[in-house]
Amino acid sequence: MAGKKILIVEDDKTLLEVLRYNLTTEGYDVSTAVDGVQALGVCPSNSFRQA
Repeated sequence: MAGKKILIVEDDKTLLEVLRYNLTTEGYDVSTAVDGVQALGVCPSNSFRQA
């Protein structure tokens, strides 16, 4: 699963960290944002497929 990227957008910081930890453990390259504005800032520097 190397190279699979995921962007998590979640305003609950505890849930965000749990999701990041679990997905990183499963081999994902995880980026995070706490709101839509921050997520838009992350997207141009990375390539993500919308799901």
